[in-house]
Amino acid sequence: MPRGYRFLIVAACGLALFVALGAGAFFGALYAPHYGDQAKESTYHSTKAKEANPGQIDRDRAGLPYLAERIASGPDPKNGDESQKRDLAAQEASALWAFWLLVISLAGTITTIIGTGFLLWQIILTREAVQDTGKATEAMGTQNAIAIAAQRAWMVCEPVITKAEIEESTLILEWEWVFSNIGATVARDVCCGSSCKTTGDNIYQMVPDIYAEIEKKMITQDMNIIPKETVKFGGGSWHSVPHIRWIGDRKRINIILCAVARYKIEGSDDWHKTARSFFIRLKGADLTSKYALYEDGLGDLRTNNVETANFGHSIST
Repeated sequence: MPRGYRFLIVAACGLALFVALGAGAFFGALYAPHYGDQAKESTYHSTKAKEANPGQIDRDRAGLPYLAERIASGPDPKNGDESQKRDLAAQEASALWAFWLLVISLAGTITTIIGTGFLLWQIILTREAVQDTGKATEAMGTQNAIAIAAQRAWMVCEPVITKAEIEESTLILEWEWVFSNIGATVARDVCCGSSCKTTGDNIYQMVPDIYAEIEKKMITQDMNIIPKETVKFGGGSWHSVPHIRWIGDRKRINIILCAVARYKIEGSDDWHKTARSFFIRLKGADLTSKYALYEDGLGDLRTNNVETANFGHSIST
């Protein structure tokens, strides 16, 4: 048998022997003869039986448990001097115990105050840790959103003017919209639409309405566009120059091209949208005419002399 097991067996036997001896000594002292009923002879009465004259140890003390009463009590004093001495000793012992109880209570109070302070400090640190954890979680969520956005499909659209000229007092404009998936996954159920509008000065307010009008006319298609792939949609408009509603002292017209692409991304059935708006203008236009075509400049209107300018009212979801 290993030495460790032998030591445990010997220790267990020794502990059992110690408990047995202690219990025997305790109960032996508890039921010693001097702890029994005391015989007492009264001045006016004859000697009574032990059961009729309970000693100090057998008197009820305000509900004190019997076991504790037998341990705390001793035999009756033999005379008045012994009673006074024992009473004085009990008072001194009570005062001593009261002092130590006060010390213990004070120590417990101080310990409680210190513990409460440490607990408050811990609560403050925990609160700071929770705030830091919240910030870290928010940052992680942002990083995840950025990572997901980098891997999802993204549709963009750009217009190209394919024809711009004046024929028999008719302003002819033809264009081609190029829709491209610049993302890393497939754009599903892609549907596209575009529109050309002649506007006045309230251009910015009109663009959202133009987007909404285009979306109403779009039909959902089972068209998927893989990453780096492009699709093209053409269109055109014809305007009678004599019937154009020119605006301003220097007669001008604003022609705006708008396009909308609606699609879904992998892992989601939510619709995403890309919408962009561009102006048609002559190349090299100055700041005062960067968004307009002027009547006095129609003579320079040719396909190779026309370009588009981003209006900036774009939507990407």
